[in-house]
Amino acid sequence: MKKTISLMLVLCLFLFSLCGCNNGGKSSEPDHSAEEIIDSILTNIENVESLYLECETDSSMSVMGSKVDSKSTVVSEVNIKEKVQYISMVMETLGNTVKTECYIKENANGADVYLNANGNWIKQTAIIPEKVAELGISTDSYQMMSLYFEMLKDNCEISETTADGRKCYVFTGKIDAGEEILEKSSLGNTLHQLIESGLSQEQIEEIISNVGEFEVTLYVDKETLLPTQFEVDITEATQNIMTGLADVLGESGEIKVEKNVAISKYSQYNEIGEITIPEEVLNAEEVALY
Repeated sequence: MKKTISLMLVLCLFLFSLCGCNNGGKSSEPDHSAEEIIDSILTNIENVESLYLECETDSSMSVMGSKVDSKSTVVSEVNIKEKVQYISMVMETLGNTVKTECYIKENANGADVYLNANGNWIKQTAIIPEKVAELGISTDSYQMMSLYFEMLKDNCEISETTADGRKCYVFTGKIDAGEEILEKSSLGNTLHQLIESGLSQEQIEEIISNVGEFEVTLYVDKETLLPTQFEVDITEATQNIMTGLADVLGESGEIKVEKNVAISKYSQYNEIGEITIPEEVLNAEEVALY
């Protein structure tokens, strides 16, 4: 059962590549079709050069009566044009609070990652492009939003509302948590970790075959036609993964996922300037992080 709990925590960390938002105001019907609006949104996303992201995640589950709660807050400045990002994260789990800072700089050879662990900066340089993609740490990960919009084109409800003082389109729908979503999101890295932990490809396929759907709500500024907030509830999908994981491991015991949600806000589009990595960070000790 310890192995199950360990793998569950790994899964929870990466399920939050899916993001979210808060609602406000009264809804009304839009004057354009979802497909027309989404086509314009996709074009605008392609032209984004930088942005600011705030994300909160909240997970609660129990295994044979042992409760595991996890919360995290992530703040990120992303310069897509220059391929540099700064990330600050606070995670609370099992009664412990962990604070982490990270710089990621991409280049022709892949990426350099600088991580503040226990007050000390460490780094791994020249991480190959294939590993960067597997880890989901590229600045291009923001383009994942485009995939969600594409999948909602013919399968969503659309309305208008006011959120945080802005007039917004609201898209609500369910997305199939199939192999495409899992591989293209950061969860693809989790699947690789599960394989490295000893699970076979067949076992992984069995786990994800019955994941099902998850519900998303996306808010888009009517004026800029860019996403402002995004909410995802993957409680049921996580429950299906946990149940499948226990089944392939042959371990018994009730696993109950009570909550697994993420809430994100996007702002400061094309306003983030140069992200400078401090000299002391650049001179950090080289280690093998990944």
